[in-house]
Amino acid sequence: MSDNLSRLKATYTAWHDTKGDREVWRPLLADRFSLRSVDENSPGLAFARNRYSREEVLDYLAGVLNEWEMVHFTPETFVSEGDQIAMFGLCAYRNRATGKVTETLVSALWRFEDDKAVAMTEIFDSAAVSAAATPDAFMQA
Repeated sequence: MSDNLSRLKATYTAWHDTKGDREVWRPLLADRFSLRSVDENSPGLAFARNRYSREEVLDYLAGVLNEWEMVHFTPETFVSEGDQIAMFGLCAYRNRATGKVTETLVSALWRFEDDKAVAMTEIFDSAAVSAAATPDAFMQA
């Protein structure tokens, strides 16, 4: 197993075990790290916009955890080829405003240069996350 793969697996384990301590990611990410996400335009997904530095990504994680409480983050499969690693898993979060829990498939394609992650594209079910962030009609009255 490559060193990058070992470190990525360990970081995901720490992310799950701490229920979202964003600092577990800091040692893995290059200063000039880019994050591409899915759908920032749906309700409840303003956090899912692209980021272009390690500090922006750490701020993104803080924003997510201000709005969502991690229930679990469970990587299931890793595929590594050269400087790229794909992670496929399942995660669940509770929206702090609505109390709704969403569980969704999640995947991430990571790219490394030397011993640092330089890019990641994440994919999750944005419709399910948006639904959990949207108050029910009777709650709005």
